[in-house]
Formats: sequence, structure tokens, C-alpha cells
Amino acid sequence: MYTLITGATSGIGRSFALSLGSKGKSLILIGRNEKELKKLTHFLQVKRKVEVIPIQMDLTQTDSISKLERFLEKNKIQLEMVINNAGKGLYGPFKELDLEDQENLIDLNIKAFTKLSKTVIPFMDKGGTLLQLASIAAFGPGPYMATYYASKAYVLSFSLALERELKKEGIKVAVLCPGPTRTAFFERAKMEKVSFAKLFYQTSEEVVRYTYKQLSKNKTVIVPGIVNKMMVAGLRYLPLQVAAFLVALTQGEK
Repeated sequence: MYTLITGATSGIGRSFALSLGSKGKSLILIGRNEKELKKLTHFLQVKRKVEVIPIQMDLTQTDSISKLERFLEKNKIQLEMVINNAGKGLYGPFKELDLEDQENLIDLNIKAFTKLSKTVIPFMDKGGTLLQLASIAAFGPGPYMATYYASKAYVLSFSLALERELKKEGIKVAVLCPGPTRTAFFERAKMEKVSFAKLFYQTSEEVVRYTYKQLSKNKTVIVPGIVNKMMVAGLRYLPLQVAAFLVALTQGEK
């Protein structure tokens, strides 16, 4: 029985890999960065003495998830947990952001995310867990990160529907909705100048520890951090235009 993690070479995905490795879990790690994937695999194999199958893969490439499916079938892999973590963000006014970059975000955060969900379910038995990575961004409109916020709203909606469908089969679907987390994500999304987010950063290790506790309580929507919980509560109940105004302020609009 394996745990499969996408986006495993950095941030929350890497922290899940290290944590699960310390628990002796066998892992399938998927990442684009071959160098970091090799380093992480070596560490887990040598220091944690666990079985690790590294797969260097860009999930947005046309045939990548089909290749993964064939690998799982050929090796008769059974999955006890899947952490559907790979994703990207973009920061800036929608009209100024490169269209190809935004299409790539949609390809990864929505298209590849959905294809991966579809692909792994047949390899999961009763008692398995599918953990989907959304964000507190899923709960409202996001000026200056419009495409990213919309993509995470899709993740949340899709995953909650899937949770209902798979419940009768004994497969647990949970949605992790972290807030700002101290990872390379913000650098890649070009958000270094957004000072508001830095006020309540969590570490990826804190997010992972909290997620385990909530999964043990059979929670479906997991929001780490009291400030993040307050923001989600506000976004849920405020009129959407008011929510958009407040999010714009947090993103540095003057």
C-alpha cells in the first residue's frame, strides 16, 4: 500500500513526504524538479529506510497522467492515500499577466488535478483517503489573483461533490485549504511584496501536523490556523462584491 504525492519536491507536498516517510509509509513521489526529487528520494530511502518510487513528471504534459495510469496498472499498485497537491499561482492584474502562464495554471490546477483524481480512484480501496489541495482562496473572488482563486473554487466544489459520491464506497475525500504558507509558492507567484499575507504565515510543517489531526477526526474541509478560519467565515457570509473589495485590499490595492 502506497501514498502518492504530487508536487512532492517542495512546500506542503515535501513536508507530507518527510512526515509520512518518518512514519514508515511507502511513497510514490511525483515532481517536475528532477534534482530535488532525487535528493528527497535518497534522504527518505537512506535516513528513513522506506520504499520510495520517484516519478519525474510534468502533469500538464499531454500523456503524463496516462503514463502514470499505465505504471500503476503494470505494477499492480494499491493506494491507501493520495495527496493531490501540485498547483501554481500567479499574482498581478489579470490584463497584464501572460496568457500562456494563465493557461498553464488552469491546465495544472484544474485539468491535471481532475485527471489525476479520476486516474487514482480505481487504485484505492475502502478506507483510502484522497486529500485535495485547495486554499482559503477557494471561498471568494480574488482580485490580482483572479485565475488562481477561481481555480481553487473549482477544487473545493469538485472535491465536495466527489466526497459525497465516494462515501458509499468507503473512500474518504478531504479538502485542505491552507492560507499563506512559508514555501516557494509565493516567490513563484511573484507575491513577495504582498506584506499582508506575511503577517500570518504558517510553516508547511504546521499545516501538515494540523491536517493529520483533522483527518483523524474525519473532517472534510480542513482550514489550518485561527486567522484563516476567520477569513473563511467572512468570505462565506459577505456579499461577493464586498469580499472582492476586501481581498483586493489584502493583495495590495491602493
